[in-house]
Amino acid sequence: MLVFSLALTLALATAPTPQVRQDPPPPACRTADYQACADATAPGSPVHSWALINLGTEAYLARNFAEAVRLYDAARIPGQTVSSDAHFHAFRGDAYRHVGRDKEALEDARMAWRLLSEDPALPPETRGRYPVDDEPRSLILTLILPLLKSGNDPAFAPALAAFQRVPVTDWVGHAQRASVLKNLGDLDGALDHNAQAMAGSPDHPGLLNNQCYYLTLADRGPEAISFCQRAVEQVPDEAAFRHSYATALALLGRCAESETEMTTARRLDPSAVSYRQPLDCPAAD
Repeated sequence: MLVFSLALTLALATAPTPQVRQDPPPPACRTADYQACADATAPGSPVHSWALINLGTEAYLARNFAEAVRLYDAARIPGQTVSSDAHFHAFRGDAYRHVGRDKEALEDARMAWRLLSEDPALPPETRGRYPVDDEPRSLILTLILPLLKSGNDPAFAPALAAFQRVPVTDWVGHAQRASVLKNLGDLDGALDHNAQAMAGSPDHPGLLNNQCYYLTLADRGPEAISFCQRAVEQVPDEAAFRHSYATALALLGRCAESETEMTTARRLDPSAVSYRQPLDCPAAD
């Protein structure tokens, strides 16, 4: 499975602020200790919601998707819409995708694009409130493009065009370009960009994992295995790496080993819907 940790660790979320926030925050909410802020505010209040969505983003960036979704859900205010910057909606949308809540994921992807493109239908006070430079813009688009594509959303084409206009200046940009090309079915392009990313950071476990996964999707299992092994050796508790390794092993007909890796992936991240699907593993002759 593709993993985005390589990009997320380099582009932390800005502090989201719900649209409904009005009252001055208490002292506990004037620092980056969002748990202290949540503890000091009443559930259902705008400031409490603000603290929870920041805690949710911290959990998301730590790849604790179940906790991220729990916190994002707890941040909802009955009868009101909690919205923030494009980072927030991209992260929450990807978290919802991870646990199989595709409809909500698409809604967040649409909102992230509206904010990123400064949709004139948005309230004037929302447009231009969160300016986004090229690097975070690339990350946001990398996350929402698969959601817009799978949802056959009209925003996919302009979002893809915007992504293609972002210059690729470093290994992170190459990794993000590879991810999008993989989602478009261009595995040769994905492998090319990921190779360029690896030239800049040859031992990064996320890049090693992605190279394994792209090669596996391209039916090049024997080439993929060593990349998965190196990723798992570096970060044995990353579920996505175990899933990629299981997929590569299955392609080679090493079914017992594949199932062992898949079982580990499910144990490490029981919230991932994609891990619940059995892998097709024709036993090797």
